[in-house]
Amino acid sequence: MDIVVKDIEGHRKEIRIEVAWRTIEADYESILSTYLQGHVPGFRPGRTPREIVERKFRRRILDEVSERCTQRLLQQGLEQKGLSARGPISITELEIKKNRPFRFKAQFAVVPDFDLPAYREFRFSVTNDEQRRDEICRWLLDHTNIAVPDALVEHELSLDGQKDIEKESEAWNAAQERVRLLLILDEIAFQDGIEIDERDMKERIERTAEQHGKTVSSLRQQLLRDGGMSRMRSFLRAEKTLDYLLETCV
Repeated sequence: MDIVVKDIEGHRKEIRIEVAWRTIEADYESILSTYLQGHVPGFRPGRTPREIVERKFRRRILDEVSERCTQRLLQQGLEQKGLSARGPISITELEIKKNRPFRFKAQFAVVPDFDLPAYREFRFSVTNDEQRRDEICRWLLDHTNIAVPDALVEHELSLDGQKDIEKESEAWNAAQERVRLLLILDEIAFQDGIEIDERDMKERIERTAEQHGKTVSSLRQQLLRDGGMSRMRSFLRAEKTLDYLLETCV
């Protein structure tokens, strides 16, 4: 794996990663196999020739391989360089072609280290699930000291279509609280080994594409490009982490 890291303005870093095709070939074959089992008009399910499936679903297969492999390779690259990325990650200059090197560039804000409160010892004072979620979120925010980089708040606002928002304004403070909570829940997930099922991500992307009248392929590319993919993953992980806290904190 070839890795190049450099600092960029706004307390951000950029990491470029390139690997040989053989590094992601097993991922390609795994995703292709699911399409080979599907139905293509004119062929019995599971009996469509490989070359036809590869040609018909080429873009979708490569998009799914890109999504899966950028996550894994980025984490490996960060670990090799002793870095950590807890906030939104923007993927650009992604190149994927069968039997050619796979490469991409990722940008992310550097989040200062912070300590979590003793969340395993937290006890609810309410019984309704919605109220319990609100209660533990508020408790985590009140008991965690974390400095959120302005770049993360600006990115959060931009993903919601808000630009040139003044610091300390109501919109800014609300976005800052969302980012803080996502970072806290993400750290809990990291420490307690809570992972996102790729099927959940696939279903959420497909549902979001349908809601916005987009193709799954175009939405995947957009999400990878502007950091929306990592944001969606963070939201899903936050939901799963909150479910976990509701079960473990009584």
